[in-house]
Amino acid sequence: MKKMCREEIRKYWESKASEEGDNPSSTIKDHEFREMEIAVISKYLKDRDVVLDIGCGNGFSTACYSEKVSKITGADYIQDFIDWANKLYVNENNRNKLEFRQADALGLPFKDGEFDVVLSERMLINLSTWDDQKKALNNMRKVLKKGGRLILLEVSMQGMAKLDKMRKQFGLEEMKKHWHNLYIDEDMLQEFLAGKFVIEDIKRFSIYCLISKIVHSLLVAPEEPKYGAKINKIASLIGREYIDFENGASHQFMYVLEKI
Repeated sequence: MKKMCREEIRKYWESKASEEGDNPSSTIKDHEFREMEIAVISKYLKDRDVVLDIGCGNGFSTACYSEKVSKITGADYIQDFIDWANKLYVNENNRNKLEFRQADALGLPFKDGEFDVVLSERMLINLSTWDDQKKALNNMRKVLKKGGRLILLEVSMQGMAKLDKMRKQFGLEEMKKHWHNLYIDEDMLQEFLAGKFVIEDIKRFSIYCLISKIVHSLLVAPEEPKYGAKINKIASLIGREYIDFENGASHQFMYVLEKI
C-alpha cells in the first residue's frame, strides 16, 4: 500500500471535491451505509444541541442532522467542499441553524467548550499519522463542553481484519484497502481515550456488513457488488433497527463518548 502523505491526501480530496463535489456519495461510495449511519447517529442528538460536524465533505449528512438539533456547523479543510455545501444546503429558511466553515481538525478555530456534540465520520482515518489522529481527538475534546458527546464513526484495523477473515471463509477476497486511509487501532484508541472520555456506547454495524459485504457479494460473485443495489437498501433499513449481532464482523465502528 502507498505510504500516506498529508499533502497527497489533501490533493486527493481536492480532486474529489472538484470532480464530484455536488454528489452525496463524493466522500463515501456506499450511500446506503451513509443513510443508515445518519439514522443511527441522529438517535444520539437532541433538539437543544449545538453541534460541530468535522470533516463534513459537501455537507449532505450535516444538512440531515440540522433537522434534529438547535444549530450545527459543518467544517472541512477542503474549501471546494465548503463552497458546495453552502450552495447545496444553506438557504434563507435554515441559515440560522446550519452553517459551513473551512477548518482543519489539526487547528480548529472554535472556542473551548463551544459545542454540545462533535461528530467525526471517517475524518480521523484521512490523517496520515497516529500523532495527527491524537492531535485531532484532543482538539475535538477541547471544543466540547464538559459532559458533551464525541461521536466517532471510523474504520478499525481490528474490524477490517475480522471482516476479511469472514469473507475468506466463504471464498471472497479481502476488502479493498484505500491508500489514503490510516485505519484506527482500537486498542491504542481506547488507551488514549482513558481519563479523557467515558465510553457511552459502541456500535459496529455488523448486520449491515453481513448482508452487504458477505451475502450480497456471494449472490453476485464473480461480479462486483453494486453499492446502490436493492439488497444494500434493505440492509440499510434493517441495520438502523438491528445494528449488531454477537461475534459479528464490521470494518466500520461508532464510539459514543462523554467528555470527562
